[in-house]
Amino acid sequence: GQDEYIPGWSESYRSRSPLGKLVEPEEIGMLCLILASDLTSAVTGQVITADSGVMLAPAFFNDL
Repeated sequence: GQDEYIPGWSESYRSRSPLGKLVEPEEIGMLCLILASDLTSAVTGQVITADSGVMLAPAFFNDL
């Protein structure tokens, strides 16, 4: 995992996440399936951030 290269990375990420968790590969896969389906046929030009809300969390911006 990432902690092997950056000690404490996963716990730091989890603590910043409003959902309190890391994003699992399966969750990204499900997002890809939804985006590739007809359910999103009217969606164009969007950026979708799948990060458990980390970029929206105030703690993320305090460290910048």
